[in-house]
Amino acid sequence: MPPVRHGAAGSMVVACLFSCFAQEAPAHDSLQTRAPTNLHEEIIDDSSQVTDTIKDTTTARTARDTAQPPVQAAPNPPPPRPIEPVETPPASSQNFLLQDWGKIISIGPWLSYFYYSEDIDISPLVQEFRDEYSLSPRIIGTPKSTEYGALIGVRLQISHYLRHPNLFIRPGFALLLGPNNTYDGSSQGQPYDSGSSVVGIQFTPYSQQKTNIFLFGSFDMGYRFGQWRWSCVAYGGLDAKLWIRDMSQSGTTPYGEAYTVDMSETYCWLSVPLGVILTRSVSSGVLIGMEPRIDLMFFGQMKALQSVENSDVTYDFPPVTLGNRASYRLEAFFQMRRNDRASLRFALFGMVYGFGRSNSDFETTSESGSVVSRIAFLEPSSASYQIGFTFSVELLRNSYEKRFARNPIRGE
Repeated sequence: MPPVRHGAAGSMVVACLFSCFAQEAPAHDSLQTRAPTNLHEEIIDDSSQVTDTIKDTTTARTARDTAQPPVQAAPNPPPPRPIEPVETPPASSQNFLLQDWGKIISIGPWLSYFYYSEDIDISPLVQEFRDEYSLSPRIIGTPKSTEYGALIGVRLQISHYLRHPNLFIRPGFALLLGPNNTYDGSSQGQPYDSGSSVVGIQFTPYSQQKTNIFLFGSFDMGYRFGQWRWSCVAYGGLDAKLWIRDMSQSGTTPYGEAYTVDMSETYCWLSVPLGVILTRSVSSGVLIGMEPRIDLMFFGQMKALQSVENSDVTYDFPPVTLGNRASYRLEAFFQMRRNDRASLRFALFGMVYGFGRSNSDFETTSESGSVVSRIAFLEPSSASYQIGFTFSVELLRNSYEKRFARNPIRGE
C-alpha cells in the first residue's frame, strides 16, 4: 500500500477550498458593496419624502396662516321700538278717512240767514224818569230791536291729523258780510210831552237797512279715538270773535236841513269751544259726519260810536262789559273724495249765540267842548240765530298711506 502524503493531500484540499472561496468571493464582495448603496438610496428616498412632506406641511400652514378668514355678515341691529299706537293703514284703503291725510286745507263760501233780537229792559229808563219828574211814566209804543237778513262770506280751515299720538289741530278763519240787512226796531225811548207836561216815555217804530260784519278766528286741538270706518275727535280750543254793526243813517230835519249820523256798535268776545267730530266712512270715496259743539263765552265788550257830520255835537260812549252766555252749534256734513288730492264738502249748520246784559254807564253829550247832558245806557241781553250751509273744496296733503308704505313704523 503506498504511503499517504498528508502534505500534498492537505494542499489539494486547501487549494480546492480556496478556489471555491475565490469563486464565491466576487458575489460576496458585490453583495457587500451594493448593500450599502441600496441602503443609501433608500435613506435618500426616505429623506426626500420627509422633505416633501415638510414642504407640504409648511406650505399648508403658510396658506392657512395667510388666508383671510371668511367675512361674516354683521348681525342685524334690533328693530327700533315702535311708538304706540301703531296704526298702519292697508296698502289700498277701502274707506275714506280724514285721518288718512296729515293736512286738509278747506276753503269755500259760507251762506246763512241771520236773525238777531234784543231783550229790551226799560226799567232803567223808568227809574230815570221817576227821579227826574217825580212820577211814574206812561209807556207809549213798544220797545223793539231786531235784525235779519242774509250773510255771505268765506271760511278757511286747516286740519292736521297727527299720526303719533293721534292729535288733531285745526286753525280757522271766517269772514261774513251782511251788506243789506234790515233793522226793525224802535227809537231808544224819549220823554213824551202831552203839551202841558211830560207824562211818559215814547218808543217810535223805526227801521233801516244796515251792514253787519263778522270776523271769526279759531284754534282747536283734540284727540282722535277709533279708526277705520268710525272715528271720533274730541277737541277744545280758543276762539276770538268780532261783530261790527254799522247803523249810519241820513235824513232831513223838520227844518229842512240834511243830516248824516255815523253810528256803529262793535262787539268783541272770546270763547272756549268744546266739541266732537263724529265721522263714518261709507265707501272709498264718501264720508258723512256731524259736529256738535258748545262755546263758553268770556271777556265780552261792546263799544258804541256816534257822530254827526257838520256838527259841533259829540257823543262819548264808554265801553261796557257784556254778560257771558254759552252758544251752541250743530253741523252735519257730507264729503266726497274726487281723487288723492282733492275732495268736496257740503255742510248744513245751525247756531245760537248771544250776550248777557251789560253793566250800566253814562253817555256824555257835548257841544263845542261843553257838556250838555249825561244819559245812562246799557247793552240789553240778546240772542242771535243762524242757519245756513257751507260748500268747501278741500286739498288733501301728506297721505299717510304713502308715507307708511315707506316706513311702517314711524310713517315717515
